[in-house]
Amino acid sequence: VILLTRSGKILDTDFGEKSEKPRLDFVEHVSSILRDKFKVEIKKGSPADAATYSQPHLSPGTLRLDSGDEIQYDLYMPTYGQGANTDMLKSKHEGFLEGGRIKS
Repeated sequence: VILLTRSGKILDTDFGEKSEKPRLDFVEHVSSILRDKFKVEIKKGSPADAATYSQPHLSPGTLRLDSGDEIQYDLYMPTYGQGANTDMLKSKHEGFLEGGRIKS
């Protein structure tokens, strides 16, 4: 499993260098669990063709990164730190979203 992040780090805005109160020990702890226990490779990059890769790809393929690197995958599942992709809700549920997020 490869976790692709724009910064090459996880929890960057919640607990890392970009947060108001960084907890770098916590970030390293979670990173080490992902790497060592779950064998997740944390890689820096973004898809070069973001529009094509904003949706899951359920068959094997090759993902070209903005850096020019390529990653072979069996299954591609995009994830977003800002929240779920809710575009499909806009036309059916007016007033359901607020700033691209589900209203609470």
